[in-house]
Amino acid sequence: MKILVIGGSGLIGSKVVNNLRQLGYEVTAGSPKTGINAYTGEGLTEALRDTQVVIDVSNSPSFEDRAVLDFFETSGRKLLAAEAAAGVQHHIALSVVGTERLQDSGYFRAKLAQEALIEAAGLPYTIVRSTQFFEFLGGIAQSSTTGNAIRLSTAPVQPISSDDIAAIVADTALAPPLNGRFDAAGPERLGLATLMAHYLQRLGDPRTVVPDPQAPYYGAQLDAQSLVPAGPRDWAAPASRPGSANRMAHDPAAGGPALDLRHVDNDAELQASFAVMQALRPHWQDAARYREQFARQRTQGYRLQHTLLHGRSVVVDDRVVTASARGLRVGERLVQAVRQQARQLQAHHLVLDTGLHMALAQRFDVRQGLLARGLHFVEPL
Repeated sequence: MKILVIGGSGLIGSKVVNNLRQLGYEVTAGSPKTGINAYTGEGLTEALRDTQVVIDVSNSPSFEDRAVLDFFETSGRKLLAAEAAAGVQHHIALSVVGTERLQDSGYFRAKLAQEALIEAAGLPYTIVRSTQFFEFLGGIAQSSTTGNAIRLSTAPVQPISSDDIAAIVADTALAPPLNGRFDAAGPERLGLATLMAHYLQRLGDPRTVVPDPQAPYYGAQLDAQSLVPAGPRDWAAPASRPGSANRMAHDPAAGGPALDLRHVDNDAELQASFAVMQALRPHWQDAARYREQFARQRTQGYRLQHTLLHGRSVVVDDRVVTASARGLRVGERLVQAVRQQARQLQAHHLVLDTGLHMALAQRFDVRQGLLARGLHFVEPL
């Protein structure tokens, strides 16, 4: 599969390019530096030849109202038209959580215009809406500084690292198009002013943070929902899409979605699992062979392994959460369920394998209390 990343030399784009190349995909880093300019159209036709997936993580060089709108509308129209001519199968764009709630800001009006162009283009697409990056805190501080004071809203944010959002975007490129959007957020929610105070303290920055509920954020007034995902259902996808959020309901007591957690038991669910599993195992392209392999593994149940090192262990090699359900504690609940199964089987250890390239999954495993005990060395025969 050939993938073009527009904005491929930037903070997020360069990491997305690296992630996908490590997986063995042919990836072109598109930017004016490499002769590919979505705003002028330069180099697009050649770059899109035989390309199946386009990821747009580009950003405007200016945040002035008219300039930023012109950038996203002009580059969006030219890029989408070139993709349609080239037969691109999946367009992915990085946007911002709360875009439609922040229309007092010229930047967010421009991002919403970009999303509207994508939705109207007729191409298969996925829009990944991200919360604020930790790496952008310096820019937020600079834009809100007067003298030695940084006046910031107390509204909650749920920041995410650039590594994490790059991993999510790369995973999205390997999944079927949603023809909709989903929110991606970090694990912790706290006030913007509080976050900035922690950030400045870590840097030893002498500036003072002044919490102000009325302080604008890039021209927009914030409330408690402006910059955070509104809830587990706060993403748009076709209601008919198998395995999507219509299988979930909010469970306030659990702090996340209530899962209908069960084994696949019919062909429709098996077909839905194939689409999700391809994000993890893209080399599986034959649905019939997948069904045969699934049937063999299901008869065995969880893989029980007896070793001198771990004793009786339950081993899980293949696990993935569809992109639209990430950030909803689905992965955490799945690990809890497998852990419970392992205890019922009287196993001494639970072993979850994760690829070396999957930094986001590795950090997730550490948060679940798992320990990195070694490396698997593999030789194809």
